[in-house]
Amino acid sequence: MVAIGFNEASPIKSFRVYNRTFRIALFEQSPFLEKQIKAQAWLAGKDFEYHIVKLSKSQHIETVFVPRVGNTQLVNAATNDEETFHAYKKEEGKPVKAGLLNPKKELDEIVMETMVFDHYKLPADIIAVSPDHFEREVFEGMTQTIQKYQPILVVPNLLPTIFDVHEMLTERKYRAYSYEAEHNRVIPFESNTKAKQLLYIHKFTFETDVPLDMD
Repeated sequence: MVAIGFNEASPIKSFRVYNRTFRIALFEQSPFLEKQIKAQAWLAGKDFEYHIVKLSKSQHIETVFVPRVGNTQLVNAATNDEETFHAYKKEEGKPVKAGLLNPKKELDEIVMETMVFDHYKLPADIIAVSPDHFEREVFEGMTQTIQKYQPILVVPNLLPTIFDVHEMLTERKYRAYSYEAEHNRVIPFESNTKAKQLLYIHKFTFETDVPLDMD
């Protein structure tokens, strides 16, 4: 099981609830999450590894900007997007709320290494990604892994990037499904689905045109 870009250590607890033995590999780009990950690593046991690195389609050095309020860094809002960066800069130095004692918004600059997933040569049966709006870049860096292992891919259903990801994975013989928790079943993906997450499963592994009960 591989989890990428969740901006927290929660996948450790979530995955161990369902399976006590399979291996977990966690990838996070923010070095400020490492303390949180280490604090929960004991839950994962021996079959666990984590990497503080940003995954992309190429290996390079990248600058990321993280908003901060007082001593708290808002890692979920980290960005390397120029337009977003300038929007953050306009808010820098302003108080969060009116009043002299309220902390001010600041912007921290972090230089980090960017790697491709294939570099790690990890076997994978399930890969869950949540690097907001950078999903395609992550998948472009794991072409060898996808070709070799044909893992199930769990992808956030975010507009507009899901259409770009959907096109790329469809070309690689993947098909999208959504999961209905109340009926415990998977159904073929439709563009108007309200599902927050989509399951991409390789056609050689599984394919259905009708809702399939998981009982």
